[in-house]
Parts: sequence; C-alpha cells; structure tokens
Amino acid sequence: MYKRIDCPFSMVLSYSKSFDSFRSLKIREASHNHGPSPISTHPVLRREEVNTHSEAIKRHLSVGTRTSHILTMLRQSDPANSIKPRDIDNLRARLRHRIP
Repeated sequence: MYKRIDCPFSMVLSYSKSFDSFRSLKIREASHNHGPSPISTHPVLRREEVNTHSEAIKRHLSVGTRTSHILTMLRQSDPANSIKPRDIDNLRARLRHRIP
C-alpha cells in the first residue's frame, strides 16, 4: 500500500544477485483508488516535452533570457505544457557540459 494516498496497489520484484537478473514480478493487488497521475509528475515525459520545444528554449537561453520568462513564453504558446523551471535549468546544464 502506498501510504501517502492509501493506494492498495502492490507488487513484488525478485532479483537474483547470483544470476544478476530479475526473476519474477508478482502483482499482489492490482487495484488503485485513484486515476492516473498528471504528466507533470513524470520527468521522462516532461523531458520529451522539453525536447519538442528545445530549439525555442535554446534560442532564448543563448541570449540570456531568464528561466521564468522562457516558461511564460512557452505557456503562452502552449497552455497545456507541463515543463517546470527545473526542466529548463537541466537543459541549460546539459548544454553547458556538452563537448563541442
């Protein structure tokens, strides 16, 4: 049970150190007491969204636009976007550490 929301869903993954592999996955309780979580809670999906807007974000970063202003512009063009300030900061860091 996930304590924060009292979700009854439960699974067990067994791993074998000697074979260095997963042995089995058992679903103890398959039911949930909630709907799917919003896209903004999934970093992998947000990164895909950042990649979709990466050219515009890179252009703004290259001229020194602040993260909050980039986010405002993205939300004006696409109100449904779920990009967070940290996602833009992470892109900035990846660009800074990329070897030319």
